Amino acid sequence: MPIRGSKEAPKTFRGKYTDVQRWVDHYEQLLNKCRITDEQEKCEHILAYCSIDVQNVIQTMEIFERSRWSRLRKEILCHFDAERVYQNYKPADVEKYAMKKRQEACYSLTQWRKYFVKYNSIAGGPLTKGYLSR
Repeated sequence: MPIRGSKEAPKTFRGKYTDVQRWVDHYEQLLNKCRITDEQEKCEHILAYCSIDVQNVIQTMEIFERSRWSRLRKEILCHFDAERVYQNYKPADVEKYAMKKRQEACYSLTQWRKYFVKYNSIAGGPLTKGYLSR
């Protein structure tokens, strides 16, 4: 496994909910690249890429002591609130944005594309959760 801070190593995880999903995915890619298959090793090596506070949290989890990587992964994502990334907006925010932009004229394809990207970024979370329909 690469040393923390090296080019191939994941960035040090400090507990931010916005980073947890990407960090865990990067760690799993690293495990596959290094051909680590042992559950206990997977669980132990993760501590090397965490801050001290996050290490303390992970070490207190029951699943960490049992050395079950798939369950530990789920527990980390749950504990550090990975789903919160997709819950930034509500259906009312989508309606508010659409009503605001309804008052503005759209004269070019560039303006429409900017609207389209912003609308989809706002509506994406509620749509995947089932709060909105297509």
